Amino acid sequence: MKKYLSLVIILFFAITSCSDNTISEINRNTNQKIGFNTMRHKVATRYANDNQSNYQVYAQIENATGWYFNTTVTPTASTSTTAVDTTSNTYYWPGTKDVTFYAYAPSTISSSMINATSPPTITIDYTVKTEANIDFTIATPVTQSGPATGGTNTPVPLVFKHMLTKLDFRLDLSSDLINDGYALNTDYITAITVPYNSGTIEVSSDNPTWTMGDVNSTTYASDNFYIIMPQTFSETDSCSLQFQDVVITRGSAVFFSGSIKSFKLTSTEIANSTFLQGHHYDIVVTISSGIEDNTDAPIFNGEISFKSSLAAWVVENLADIAQP
Repeated sequence: MKKYLSLVIILFFAITSCSDNTISEINRNTNQKIGFNTMRHKVATRYANDNQSNYQVYAQIENATGWYFNTTVTPTASTSTTAVDTTSNTYYWPGTKDVTFYAYAPSTISSSMINATSPPTITIDYTVKTEANIDFTIATPVTQSGPATGGTNTPVPLVFKHMLTKLDFRLDLSSDLINDGYALNTDYITAITVPYNSGTIEVSSDNPTWTMGDVNSTTYASDNFYIIMPQTFSETDSCSLQFQDVVITRGSAVFFSGSIKSFKLTSTEIANSTFLQGHHYDIVVTISSGIEDNTDAPIFNGEISFKSSLAAWVVENLADIAQP
């Protein structure tokens, strides 16, 4: 990378608590109704993913070869600890048999392969959408039995984890340029090109990991925030950045308007050239006076300076002037 661009990257590790959803059991006399409740009083966010999407739940009774049920759950906006999420049907615990729950969000994602054997498999072929702004989460499978008649219900913890990588970008001017009176607009766009945009993952796994699809270089260029596939890039299958619609002013005058030259990210900026699953990267790029535009022309083409010298006085020797 050119020395005129510097990056500061703040990495936020996977935060499972941001989507700490649970399926709760609600006892109604001898009918053990299965209700869906998010433990909203315990977490920073109340939903199964950052987009506050509905989530899909699959349930299987122990040793069964079919699904007990699968349903879409709509979260409630209530902050009450007793509030329940909404399902289209009512489901009850099958006596005291074990039931295993599998879930993912958003519910609009289609499972590409569902095999309701025991244990089951739920596989999703996932492709990041053009806007790259959808959070995809999977809950760790949980097995629990229903309460005995008259027993106390215990919430079934279903913790959703982020399966993708979140990127936030910010462009800054160097302190020297700021001190010289230059300013940067905030309406620019970050274009990022990555080698992978799809993969396959198993929802029913205790530790879901991606099997990457084929290399398919994809550019996202609509915002300064993206949720993309976790992936490793290289010099050949590279990851590059370009800031577009950049406006630099000095005083009331527009000094520059356009795109900054694209550059590749390397292991110097991103450890092991890998965007990790479930991690959030806050990437700050600082530009200084040596930066170039997308035509390789310098934006700041050298400092305007002044040098002065003083010519000697012209001496006039006027002699023998008679006084009148």
